Amino acid sequence: MNQMRTMLSILLMLLTTAGVVLADETITVAADSTLAGQAGYIVHVTPDNPQDSASSLFFFEEAGKLRMYAARDVGSQDWDIFGSAQYLCPTAPMSLGDTWSHLSSDEGEATLARVVAEEDVTTAAGLFTTFRVEVELVSEPNVSIETMWFAWGVGFVRNQGYEGGAVDWRDNLTSYSIVGGSGYMPLGVGNTWTHAPEAVSTETAGWGELKSLFR
Repeated sequence: MNQMRTMLSILLMLLTTAGVVLADETITVAADSTLAGQAGYIVHVTPDNPQDSASSLFFFEEAGKLRMYAARDVGSQDWDIFGSAQYLCPTAPMSLGDTWSHLSSDEGEATLARVVAEEDVTTAAGLFTTFRVEVELVSEPNVSIETMWFAWGVGFVRNQGYEGGAVDWRDNLTSYSIVGGSGYMPLGVGNTWTHAPEAVSTETAGWGELKSLFR
């Protein structure tokens, strides 16, 4: 199977221009806003390396889930709206066996998220009780392309992807600050999360790969 990543995971895999050094990313809920008549939140994703571009995402709640609706470069006024409904996670408590339409893969394929376990996860930010969510391609069921661990009131504390059945990359939450909001990705203005990639292979992904999705 070709290597696949969801749009959000690509945002969290930005590298230096040398293509070999993994960089931290900070996610910040920057503002309340309205887009296409939907009240939601603008979320900035900023790489630690100043040579890499920052991006913005627009989220809103829909049908009990958090929908990622559009993206743009920070500073741009033009949003690239995703062509189909894509949901990061539910806004209500998860249960084992829950499923939903997840974020499209890097090749635009539809994906399905499934809650498969409740697990404790330890990162540099602490010990968290999480739900483990496996993401698979709709066209290739039962084959995980990505795993995410969500903690209520915190956000996702770890996510990882696969190549040939083996872990190809992993990001861990290293610090966070929640000043408002609730759920598996609290969107109070001023909330921040920092994730650090863990070197598990030599695979690389560039910001240019992400931007190509929005053209």
